[in-house]
Amino acid sequence: MHLGHLLFAIWDRQRNLPMHLNPQLSTESLSVGVTKGRILVTLLFAVITILVLTVLWPTTRSMIETWEKSSAYGHCYLVIPIAVWMAWRESSALAYVPLRPFWLGLVVIAATGFVWLLGELASVAVLTQFAAIGLVVATVLTVFGWTWTRQWAFPLGFLFFAVPFGEGLLPILMEWTADVTIGALRVTGIPVYREGNYFVLPSGAWSVVEACSGVRYLIAAFMVGCIFAWLQYRASIKRVVFVCLALAVALVSNWLRAYGIVLIGHLSNNRIGTGVIDHNLLGWVIFGAAMFGLISPLCPGPRDE
Repeated sequence: MHLGHLLFAIWDRQRNLPMHLNPQLSTESLSVGVTKGRILVTLLFAVITILVLTVLWPTTRSMIETWEKSSAYGHCYLVIPIAVWMAWRESSALAYVPLRPFWLGLVVIAATGFVWLLGELASVAVLTQFAAIGLVVATVLTVFGWTWTRQWAFPLGFLFFAVPFGEGLLPILMEWTADVTIGALRVTGIPVYREGNYFVLPSGAWSVVEACSGVRYLIAAFMVGCIFAWLQYRASIKRVVFVCLALAVALVSNWLRAYGIVLIGHLSNNRIGTGVIDHNLLGWVIFGAAMFGLISPLCPGPRDE
């Protein structure tokens, strides 16, 4: 369906809505009307997102190529479908809200486009990628106005998870992992000689590389934490606190994984725990168990008002 036709369909539906609902209107008819409105609204969200990212295809392609190269960004494939689902959850409140374009949003589009251009000229991929998602938000603001944008604030913000960010954290995360692992080994009574992120035990030599940094767990925890906080809480402070807890859980889980791998390898004379499968399997088991322990006590409860 052409975007103009879709916009006209929603506008026409709102134009024909009576100012006061007819008391004789059946509940079933009202429910069907709301459902159709939600479908149109959600479809519009998806169309705008895909259209903007298609127009900026070179930038979109660079994001997809990074997703393919690094397992740390495998979750990015799910971002747009999840954002569309979030828009669906919020769309019932927009089914009969009139469209009021916010023309000053054109200034936001121009400013965001300028940022994208600077990123292109400077060959800073992450800047162009964030700007591309920013253009989706700016387009929604311009076409649909403040009311729709406020209602879709979280789905629109969630789209930024499609940007493969976090590589700048690798050095500090690697250093923290080495610090904690070596400290825990020494507390355990195992002598360690350290030189940077390399260290030597009586049973062999180890090093903390990028895959050991835990950035994949940190990003996954950030994303999962945001989804759960949005579903479970309404108070902003509670959402922020929960996301911070999820990030802390991810950090500690990676430290436990690193220490556990080295300890198992040392005790088994490096027969166990030295393979890539061992590293990844133990990491995801610890991370999954920790996140389950954080989330499961809150799942049965109703959404916090």
